[in-house]
Amino acid sequence: MAARVFAAMSRARISVVLITQSSSEYSISFCVPQSDCVRAERAMQEEFYLELKEGLLEPLAVTERLAIISVVGDGMRTLRGISAKFFAALARANINIVAIAQGSSERSISVVVNNDDATTGVRVTHQMLFNTDQVIEVFVIGVGGVGGALLEQLKRQQSWLKNKHIDLRVCGVANSKALLTNVHGLNLENWQEELAQAKEPFNLGRLIRLVKEYHLLNPVIVDCTSSQAVADQYADFLREGFHVVTPNKKATPRRWITTICCVMRRKNRGVNSSMTPTLGLDYRLLRTCKICSMLVMN
Repeated sequence: MAARVFAAMSRARISVVLITQSSSEYSISFCVPQSDCVRAERAMQEEFYLELKEGLLEPLAVTERLAIISVVGDGMRTLRGISAKFFAALARANINIVAIAQGSSERSISVVVNNDDATTGVRVTHQMLFNTDQVIEVFVIGVGGVGGALLEQLKRQQSWLKNKHIDLRVCGVANSKALLTNVHGLNLENWQEELAQAKEPFNLGRLIRLVKEYHLLNPVIVDCTSSQAVADQYADFLREGFHVVTPNKKATPRRWITTICCVMRRKNRGVNSSMTPTLGLDYRLLRTCKICSMLVMN
């Protein structure tokens, strides 16, 4: 069968960029450029016309909008666990693998994923293999007494976090009037002045779009408000891959906890939510990301 597939693609002048075959030889899958998809399907229909007509083969299945992520390196032959790290990085980002192919020289391994997950897949793979620092993107909603104190703590602990190989970036701060964002991290020395001059109105939907647009890896919402409207959005945040940390007293009803559990179970995303005590001024930031746990002490 493989020979006929290759011959049909060759006659149609279509380049096959990846191919996989089950060990039982009952199925074969291959990837072609999106622009050649229609011609490739037509070539397969013509090549296996009789087999398809008589029911000797299952109908052809075509999946579009896919992408290939490859890890290539000479050291893959001698270093153990590269493939495991590769797959673990994709699994942690909740990226489903459609197909896997490995070169016979053991110098490369490729996976096929949904095209929408390609950029995130490359980023998490690069971080897992080449970056020892774990990146956390924090968005603080509510910058009054509690939120302001948290930002001050994070500013003081930047060097300590770096020593722990944690690259914590405050990518957004918001109050009831304005939203200030920077996906590369805000300057915590003068965030008050920048927020006062910010022209973008506060919008929770903007945070979700920002994470999708820039493919942020570990976005964390820290809700330091007492707003019921913000608390009502937690399920949406978790559904989109955010971690949620909150001292918001409006976030404690049983209905909210049940909603969060259902979302996390259904999506199986590995995201965390943490509600902290709201008595007095003893606020702690616990379990802010899926990779590491951190504690910001008073």
